[in-house]
Amino acid sequence: MKQILSVTILLFLVSCGISSRLYKPQKIKVDGDYIHYQTKITFPVKINNFIRKEITSFDVNAENVGVTYDLDDKNTFSEFTIYIYPAGAATESRITQQYFTSLQSIANVANKEIDATQEILPYQKDNYKVNGLFAKINDEKIKTSLTLFECGKWFLKYRITTNSSDENYLDSLRNRLLVSYCPIDIVKKFPVNTGTNIYLAPAAKQDTLFLACIIGNALGRNKWIYENVDSLERCSGFPNFYLESHSLPMKEMIDWYEENKIKYPKELWNHKYILSIKKIIENNFLNEFLMDEYSMLLIAPDNIEFRFEEYYKWKKKNLPDFNLKAKYFVLEQTET
Repeated sequence: MKQILSVTILLFLVSCGISSRLYKPQKIKVDGDYIHYQTKITFPVKINNFIRKEITSFDVNAENVGVTYDLDDKNTFSEFTIYIYPAGAATESRITQQYFTSLQSIANVANKEIDATQEILPYQKDNYKVNGLFAKINDEKIKTSLTLFECGKWFLKYRITTNSSDENYLDSLRNRLLVSYCPIDIVKKFPVNTGTNIYLAPAAKQDTLFLACIIGNALGRNKWIYENVDSLERCSGFPNFYLESHSLPMKEMIDWYEENKIKYPKELWNHKYILSIKKIIENNFLNEFLMDEYSMLLIAPDNIEFRFEEYYKWKKKNLPDFNLKAKYFVLEQTET
């Protein structure tokens, strides 16, 4: 499949699945099955032992909706909400941005800090693959889980809450929802395709040497993705969870910098970003650095052994204020 690539220098696009217009959520009253108009997903009155409690629209066109079900059991409290909403521009970071926004919403409702265990949740069907994000919020009385998938042009999210003492209950119910409301079924109907846009931040244009390094890093990441990730996986969105897609292009960027900086004036050689990455690589902490920067939400090869304790001590002494929050480029999956 042909790859389409464009490079643009402009302010970053912000991926957002929720309408930017101010809108007060509205309840939708429906007798019988409720069908989400845009995706044709059906929400019946009853799913197994769960009764549909309410349908909420979060935008004026009812594209962004949440459907809540309660367990029909007086002895146990359990409910789940299925959210389906537009995913916006398919930037590399949209799913993690949306995931942390959703976790913050849970904390806001609880009105306290939350303690969550999290993981990347791969799901495969019919040769397609999506990598979702899953969090389990630890609480003594009420258990809550959050599962989020980017499904091409849509986000699909499950939020489950229960007071069941069964430690496997959340996972069991989530797995049942995965069958009934499958992210891959949505990806098949609403894929994003194989082109890539590269958006460069204005800060990337500091000078020609720095710009060349940043473009090389961006192109290297894009090249790794297209050579190592199947096209059916890329249909869900730009794959951002692979450690090697970050680490290998960074190493190549530093190698290129060392080989070519002599061609540029010496006053262009001193860039904090470049020299910090170089220092991290020279001390063999690049993998630890990237895992830390991406909140441990990266898929690492099995043969990598991490040295986080050593890294944190080294970082505190050598790079106390360096991070990747000031990104110099964003990759976006786009239609061909």
